[in-house]
Amino acid sequence: MNLSIILGLASALTLTAAASANPNQNQYKLDCFGNEPFWSVQVRGNHVKFSTPNIANNFKSYWDARSIKADGVPADYGFQVRASRNRGAEKIVLSVVKDSKNSCLDSMSGYKYSHHVLVSLENGTLYKGCCKFIK
Repeated sequence: MNLSIILGLASALTLTAAASANPNQNQYKLDCFGNEPFWSVQVRGNHVKFSTPNIANNFKSYWDARSIKADGVPADYGFQVRASRNRGAEKIVLSVVKDSKNSCLDSMSGYKYSHHVLVSLENGTLYKGCCKFIK
């Protein structure tokens, strides 16, 4: 799945989310990651932890995570997780899309994952990678 497809789905999710935002707490447990530059995100309940070697202390914590499902698709096919820190001044948005062929490839390990992710930070930085669900 290429970046343009992920961006298109992320845009659709954003439009859908604006119209049908659900105030429910995040329901997903995810580990997401990417390379070049290396980064990772852990999503657990209302907490999102973004890590990269470029951040002081190597991570940022975001709170009040909310999940928003894309309309018309199964819950695990397309959704966003949104969270913030510093009283909403800093935000993180994960747009997660399922790939039916498990073709999200970790370029370091060669392992394939079922979900692609586009992570957007408050400063406009985008990170592209893969996600896996945690039980």
